[in-house]
Amino acid sequence: MRLEIWHVGKTKNKWIHEGESQYLQRCRRFTTIEEIMLPAAKSKSATAARKEESESILARLQRAPKMYTMLLDERGKMRSSVEFARHLENTFMHRGSSLRFITGGPFGVDEKVRQACDEIISLSSMVFTHEMVRVILLEQVYRAFTILRGESYHHI
Repeated sequence: MRLEIWHVGKTKNKWIHEGESQYLQRCRRFTTIEEIMLPAAKSKSATAARKEESESILARLQRAPKMYTMLLDERGKMRSSVEFARHLENTFMHRGSSLRFITGGPFGVDEKVRQACDEIISLSSMVFTHEMVRVILLEQVYRAFTILRGESYHHI
């Protein structure tokens, strides 16, 4: 199994970066996982930044090896942690051994990126900063692996 997680821009908040590092290390017990940082837009306009970052994502997708791709978006499908774990398991089993997650920048992504992805998921009906989503996603991936292995991390 192999996971790729694409983020737009570098993590600026030290405590978020530390959380990312911790959960990346934990996830590596279960799978090969790689974070890929795409460039943040130079434009300050929300519309221009979203367009620039979306073009960067699409260009990278065209060059990247084909793998099942999930976009994180507030309008995506929500699942409980157990449902997410089972969904990851099924995705790995039925769609290949590689999986990619994409998180957009602070202004999200445009419709072309949404259409280029195989699936759109949401972590919550609440909205989080694009940097916080990085830690939350990694924690949920780690939680999913512990659920699938019957480990005690998930207490419900």
